[in-house]
Amino acid sequence: MSSTKKYTILVVDDEPDNLLLLERVLRREYNVFSANSGQEALEFLESMDVDMIISDQRMPNMTGAELLGQAYQRNPDQVRILLTAYSDVKDIIAAINAGHIYQYLGKPWDPDELKLTVRRSLESYQLTLDNRRFLADYRNDEAMLLSTFATLIAKLEERAPHLRGHAQRTKDYASLIARDMKLFGEEMLQLEAAAFLCNLGLLSLPDAVLNTPADQLDADQRRRLAEHVLLTEEILLPLPFFMRAIPIIGELDERFDGSGPRGAQGHSISTLARVLQVAVAFDQAVQGAPGRPALAPAAALQHLESLKGTQLDPDLVDRFVRIFAANPELAACPS
Repeated sequence: MSSTKKYTILVVDDEPDNLLLLERVLRREYNVFSANSGQEALEFLESMDVDMIISDQRMPNMTGAELLGQAYQRNPDQVRILLTAYSDVKDIIAAINAGHIYQYLGKPWDPDELKLTVRRSLESYQLTLDNRRFLADYRNDEAMLLSTFATLIAKLEERAPHLRGHAQRTKDYASLIARDMKLFGEEMLQLEAAAFLCNLGLLSLPDAVLNTPADQLDADQRRRLAEHVLLTEEILLPLPFFMRAIPIIGELDERFDGSGPRGAQGHSISTLARVLQVAVAFDQAVQGAPGRPALAPAAALQHLESLKGTQLDPDLVDRFVRIFAANPELAACPS
């Protein structure tokens, strides 16, 4: 729990003596405010945020559980503690099932137990807030890095005309396949990052290598071109944001028949890597490359068919062909 922040607690009870006792127990460590009814508590919450509400259950017009339920709608993170007689079993179960209380204490409550419960619940509350802030900072840093990489990729695409738009289109094609496979959430984020960033390693190559037909490169140039995936991994490795995208990129040069550099075969190649292989192969076909003309979409799909079972997963090729047939607008390529 933070050593500098003084948390704010609202205590609610229709009995003035109970309110005074709650204030006396808690006010040394916390900012404590009081309300003598559920309605007064809700009005207080209109004008002030509090970290915790401690409410008695049995109050006229509005029970403690009802109050905490309404408070939850305003601020789900706020800690809610219910004070109730152990005989009020139905009230306790109803409040817990609603998911709106952190803890309940039986009456008559013990001051030391109350202070311990308050301290522990606020520690949990602070941890939730800290984790949320950390995640927000993490996402902001990730967005800044992606923006930087997008600028670098744009410069790469200026240097190599056959790569213009490749990163975005590959990401779009891979996402189409993933959505059709009902892959969402973290898997989709990993796939999209890998698709967009998989050619970062090409930045290290001179224009002469990038824009020369592959069959005209010498042995050293072919080796450097083949190693661009390793270079991409080296670029991303120190960045925890993209840690899970690295294995996907690392498997891109594997082949479904096991003839790739590390011998991974069939479904031993991860699903996301096999999806990305199809997306990359299709965009390379429709975009063309130095010494290799671009194919019309229909011809590019036939090219994918020819790679089934050797370079590409046959089931995923069939899936992509079906997606393409159902979405004729893809012939213009996603922007």
